[in-house]
Amino acid sequence: WILFESNIYYSTKTLYESWMIRIERLNNGTVVNTTPEMQALISKVNNKKGHEFTLNVRKFYESLSLDFLYVNSEVEIMPEKPLNSHKKLGDIDILLINKKNKQIICIEAKNFSESRTVYELIQQNRKIVTKELSHVIERDVWCKGNVDKFKLYVPEVDAQYSVKTIFLTYHENAYKYFEHDQVNDITFLSAIDIVADPMIVFT
Repeated sequence: WILFESNIYYSTKTLYESWMIRIERLNNGTVVNTTPEMQALISKVNNKKGHEFTLNVRKFYESLSLDFLYVNSEVEIMPEKPLNSHKKLGDIDILLINKKNKQIICIEAKNFSESRTVYELIQQNRKIVTKELSHVIERDVWCKGNVDKFKLYVPEVDAQYSVKTIFLTYHENAYKYFEHDQVNDITFLSAIDIVADPMIVFT
């Protein structure tokens, strides 16, 4: 821009770049929102991104065509559902049951926008710690205490089956780069990790 005689003049290029940045932030769900209408729009964008990510991870594991691997997605844990809990605990985004090594893998899939600055890394880590992780840990504890309920999906499930919860992000996860006081059993992976080695979730 140019300041001339108390007026600010923008070039066509500047206006175009500003508009493209705005569109990118809307698509990523990272635009600063100050009104209920904008908050609703950003929530809708983020929900759509998360749903698509979940379905793509499910399709990825189904494409492996492993006869010992059961694959499902968006499996609800709540009253009056197959995974019948005393209260609503959300859903398992991707459920993998490995009949070969007797493992139940519960994946929480998050399509967070990529952190490009230190500030964005700090903000993402804070979001995981204060908003996301407690729900994931609560589901993990419930699943480990209710292994028998997974028989409704795979009849072979018995007391020898173990449960592991994965917090999976599309981009590299900020959480692993910070120290945390709270100890948990959650494994943090990115989409790059499972593309490079789909079986990493079972190790």
